[in-house]
Amino acid sequence: MSAPTESVLALARDADRYAEFERQGRSCGWCSRPVQLGGGLAIADRATGELLEVRNPGSDAPPVLTRCGNRRRVACPSCSALYAGDSRHIVIEGLRSARAQVVIFFTATAPSHGAVHRSSADPCPTAEGACHHQARRSCETTHDPASAIVGTAVCSSCYRYRDAVRWNASAPDLWRRTTIGFRRSLAAVRGLPQAESNASVRLSFVKVAEFQARGSVHFHGLVRATAQSAATPVPIEASDLAEAVDDAFETARYPLPDGSAVIRWGRQLDVAPVDASDDEHGRRLANYLAKYVTKSATDDPVLGRPILDRGDPRLGAISEHHRRLVEECLRDPALRRSSNTFGFGGHVLTKSRDWSVTFGHLRDRRREWAKSGSDVRVVGELTPIGFGWETSGEQFLARHRARGAIESRRAAREDR
Repeated sequence: MSAPTESVLALARDADRYAEFERQGRSCGWCSRPVQLGGGLAIADRATGELLEVRNPGSDAPPVLTRCGNRRRVACPSCSALYAGDSRHIVIEGLRSARAQVVIFFTATAPSHGAVHRSSADPCPTAEGACHHQARRSCETTHDPASAIVGTAVCSSCYRYRDAVRWNASAPDLWRRTTIGFRRSLAAVRGLPQAESNASVRLSFVKVAEFQARGSVHFHGLVRATAQSAATPVPIEASDLAEAVDDAFETARYPLPDGSAVIRWGRQLDVAPVDASDDEHGRRLANYLAKYVTKSATDDPVLGRPILDRGDPRLGAISEHHRRLVEECLRDPALRRSSNTFGFGGHVLTKSRDWSVTFGHLRDRRREWAKSGSDVRVVGELTPIGFGWETSGEQFLARHRARGAIESRRAAREDR
């Protein structure tokens, strides 16, 4: 019998301990690795002010558990689902405010850094002959999309790992220059000076970053055009905005600070208009974008946190392709902290200020809602004293309960 199974059975036999586990689990949303808080606190009845419980610092009372807040699904299903839900709400609110306005969807990719194995939906390279490392340029195998070889280099000696890492690291700066280019390009499409174009049309955006199987990040997002005056219709067509966005991606450049290269987007760019008045289409887009915010550079939990030196044994537990990307990060002190994301240090979701609500606003509203449904008031000074559940059985049950709660919320959302 495995250790987690024995731990689960021991927990089930102790009614008081199981009741405390249920209480703690509900309080932290069945987080997989909750933060343990200790210290003094007082619990009072919210209506009468009657003191119900006092916990002194250093007492034997179980710690207070709170969410870890990790957005990565592989690390914490519960917290990542909450983050995805907030992301979905941010996107939907931005589309709702865009009724009768102009919106386009885009996908922008990284340039190629060498031939990689692909899935059956996108066949592997078929070039003839061999490279100068005597490796074949082609691969005649049809790979399953879930195969571990998908995304890895056909020839690891030819693949430009340093360029791949530098592109990931520079992607946030390239994106910033692209957003500046949106306005310039739209003015050019309209045949107006930029100041005049900006005076009549306001552009806003939301984008999410997703890692491709090869380890390079690419961006999905929405760009919205609204009239500066609420009393007037937006003075452009969807085709105008699509042309401007396409041009901004095509012309955006970011020179590396050391002058060694100029970063640009890859050749694969998709730009398409969105019907913002179609609620169902908006929900599908929001779900599509939200599913990427919980993804990691890889689903391998080994890369759940950065590898900071070459002596880390985790380097031997990952694929050669990922190891080479991590090693390139370790060569640059500025990239070590982002070695588990292969150099990408940007936010997974960013938006312009006026797109819609913020994560902070949603957290505040959720906190207010939780307080309104509680009969008690808690006052105290708590500090972190540890992480995780007490036993492997509790962690196993917490992840199981989290999956059940996620499925219930998904079913309820689909029934609306």
